[in-house]
Amino acid sequence: MDTLIAAALYLSFCMSILLISLAYWESIQMSNKEGKVNGLSFISLSTFSMIFCLFTSYFYTILY
Repeated sequence: MDTLIAAALYLSFCMSILLISLAYWESIQMSNKEGKVNGLSFISLSTFSMIFCLFTSYFYTILY
């Protein structure tokens, strides 16, 4: 069971880092555009990155 929780911890940590990086990249892309921008991808990436950060914290408290 600990192996499964450790795998979930590793996966959620990697996903949160990836999603935070993608949200950062999307914000840089939006700042270079003129006029109205569509911020739906930035909002969804930021939200999902925070959810995966919460998953990481939860799995860490279970494992350690």
